[in-house]
Amino acid sequence: MPSISYDGQSFIADGRRLWPIGGVMDYARIPHELWRDRLSAMRQAGLNTLCTHVFWSYHEPQPGTFRFEGRADLRRFVELAAEQQLWVILRPGPYVGAGWDFGGLPPWLLERQDMKLRQGDPAYLQAAAGYLNAVMKQVQDFQATRGGPILAVQNEHHWFCHNDEQADSYLNQITRYLREAGCRVPIFNTNNLWQPVDGTLDAWSGGEEPLTISRQLGVVHPNAPRLLTDLPITRATHWGRHAPEPLTPGQAMRRLCQATAGGASIIFQPFHGGTNFGFDAGCESDDTALTTAHLPDAPLGQAGQRSEVYDAIKRFAVFLSRHPRLLSSLQVVDQHTIADTGVSVVQLNSPHGKLVIVLKSDQCKPRSTKLLTPDGRSLTVHFGHDLAAWTVLDASLDGLATLDRTNLRPWAFLDRRLLVLFGPARTEATVCIDGATLSETVPAGIKPLIVQHRELTVCICNESQIDSAYIREERLYLGINGFDAEGNPLRRGNAASYPVIEPDGTIRRERFSGAASKPTAPRLGKWRAATRETYVNGSALRFAAIAGPRALEQCATDFGYGWYRLRLQSSAAKKVNLMAPLASDRLHLYQQGKLQSVLGFGPSATSPNQPLPIQLQAGQTDLVVLADNLGRLQHGNRLDQRKGLFGHLYHVKTVRLRRAEAKTEPTPDAFALSGFIEGLRRGDTTPRPHYTWTIEHRRRTPLILTLAGERPAALVLLNEKPIALDATSGVSLRLVIEPDQLKRGKNRITMASLADPPARYNPNKVAALYEAVDTLTNKAGWAFARWQMPDEHEYDELPARSPAVPTWFAASFSIRNTEAPLFLELHGVSKGQVYLNGYNVGRYFVATATGKHVPPHRRVYLPEPWLNAEGENELILFDEHGKTPDKCKLVYGRGEPKRSSP
Repeated sequence: MPSISYDGQSFIADGRRLWPIGGVMDYARIPHELWRDRLSAMRQAGLNTLCTHVFWSYHEPQPGTFRFEGRADLRRFVELAAEQQLWVILRPGPYVGAGWDFGGLPPWLLERQDMKLRQGDPAYLQAAAGYLNAVMKQVQDFQATRGGPILAVQNEHHWFCHNDEQADSYLNQITRYLREAGCRVPIFNTNNLWQPVDGTLDAWSGGEEPLTISRQLGVVHPNAPRLLTDLPITRATHWGRHAPEPLTPGQAMRRLCQATAGGASIIFQPFHGGTNFGFDAGCESDDTALTTAHLPDAPLGQAGQRSEVYDAIKRFAVFLSRHPRLLSSLQVVDQHTIADTGVSVVQLNSPHGKLVIVLKSDQCKPRSTKLLTPDGRSLTVHFGHDLAAWTVLDASLDGLATLDRTNLRPWAFLDRRLLVLFGPARTEATVCIDGATLSETVPAGIKPLIVQHRELTVCICNESQIDSAYIREERLYLGINGFDAEGNPLRRGNAASYPVIEPDGTIRRERFSGAASKPTAPRLGKWRAATRETYVNGSALRFAAIAGPRALEQCATDFGYGWYRLRLQSSAAKKVNLMAPLASDRLHLYQQGKLQSVLGFGPSATSPNQPLPIQLQAGQTDLVVLADNLGRLQHGNRLDQRKGLFGHLYHVKTVRLRRAEAKTEPTPDAFALSGFIEGLRRGDTTPRPHYTWTIEHRRRTPLILTLAGERPAALVLLNEKPIALDATSGVSLRLVIEPDQLKRGKNRITMASLADPPARYNPNKVAALYEAVDTLTNKAGWAFARWQMPDEHEYDELPARSPAVPTWFAASFSIRNTEAPLFLELHGVSKGQVYLNGYNVGRYFVATATGKHVPPHRRVYLPEPWLNAEGENELILFDEHGKTPDKCKLVYGRGEPKRSSP
């Protein structure tokens, strides 16, 4: 039976050393018809390992109901990866983060209010065990120990907390469940050394200094391979915020070179981001909901397009994957001190040669540097526009010859005859093989230099040529954009043909099939509209009575929107200061059919941390709420946050808080409230500031405490008793303190810091206190209606003016082919959802109700497999503010979404 193990140097697969070079790509974010194409692009980039998240909520949408078909067919995805000769690392969690709603946990876990997530809670563990068992049943026979591609499995994810008790009752249990379910490959964790887990390999996740991290990891665990996962090469985008500047191709390549220089195996994040279809995207804080395009600046774009970062990664990754003997035998344990300067040089030795990696800082201007080799020779290595370069010394070319030295970057050795190297155009090139030196100039233009030298064929390319170079069946193809899933060369630019170089140096030209042409974008037909006026005014027949406040999850609405109707009775007209402390994320509040405000977070919303003045009329007032679930937090200490309107509405008045009394005291034990607190170590009693407010409260009314803004994690105490954990700076805390928790008279509310506060921190600027003088909805009639697509007969002609209420819009279009990526470019609309032929493509948010621009994206990708090349295609939009989509258009474009501008 095959075996899989590891030591301080590398993984060992059936006696053969293996050095993973991989990237993250999630099958649930890609239509399954495109899996082979995306995996093929990964292999063509030189990667040998695929890392993929397994989302619990995606596979078990209801307790005990599992799905593993279509886009959820994990087994088929792993099978296709094996066809591409990719190793596979599985991340089944049960918690995985990854920008997914609720970090991949299923929302039905929230039905039990006392369930403790990511801890040794018996109910949670029982549910997790069933899920992990179902996952392993799908892929048991695909493990490396049975000749399959699965190299390793990850236990949980980012458990950045130190609590030995929970390590035993939770993390060790997850390992046990995986083993009992049939996992026979190494299990690793990505806790970044916060919490060791028995029977697992410690890996490091993230990090912008991979050389430093990999060296430190080697010191801490000298008998295990240095595995760097989630090495970041792009950043997430959020609705309402301008997209961050992505890494340049040079910066991305340098990170991979740094990790390799530290002797680490690499899994970078991501290779292909894909799409957060439907309501799959999560949030990172109150106002950072992740966009539909997931990590859009990934090397492989959202629609499968290869970016400049893809080309940069391919330069180094192909070298690594095509020199397995050199890489797998590198002696990484005994590394020398290096100078961390403008240009740093790292040498790694191997019985099969030496790998020299040269790293340059962003501020360093020279485009070349001189190296002095061990035998006293000088080599001028040219960076070109890159921030890293590499070369080899005394490297064995499959035992046929020795590459003594070169100032070029080795790339591939094909069919034991064709040596491919590259460097910046017009620079001098030195290649010494078996003592014979070849001196040439790196060619410019599109034709490589091919020279017969020492019974080998040497192909010298410039940087542009190597970016268009791909290997297939030990032949070198130039001037192409890779191969499609069937192995056909993809056109690069408008070229009509491309050269193919045989291992003996023979060049032949082949033609691309078909003529280069830019497809004409289809036109949208007439739009039709179905307004939701009856829901807004509360008269829709679908409203059904519910017994008071209920979260969306309790109303069988785990994702998306939900309608609430509250019928209030008032003896007289009055103005109230409304608060909804137990609600999230965005509540569209309608009074008698008219929009009053959007309570929540994000562009144009009114903060729920402050009162909203509204006028109630005498008699009956219908308040209707369209609750928008923007996605649950995908990490942190508030994963149990519910959605919708799960508490009462209050009329409040402000309670003046005097300046907080500050004392420095030992950090309290917050683990009494939760076994997992991100960023905290159990037993840490470091003295930190405690801030206390003393208040007088003699009435039998609730108090509402809000904490918002930049602040340290803290334990909230009422009269010295812990009542809440405020553990996430980006997430506000709204705490309803009931009368039976309060004393008549003086009460003390304390924020006991669990971490050091920011400089010049003023707790009075983040805290506010209100008295709930009236519970407005205590005697109200509560009703709920599901948010759902209208029937066909409900659509009418598009009105002349915007309906100004939530509205569904429908239009159709025809296309001739589905070969190019198609996008919907959104103009004139506001915020909502896009559907294509019954598929929920995802969210959009391009403008507020008043038309103010919202960044970062205006385009939504319409996946090719979901389009009909024959017959009509139906496009449906739900717009929260009823903004008409008559200015929207279909466009063909690049894989990444167009960044919008005001």
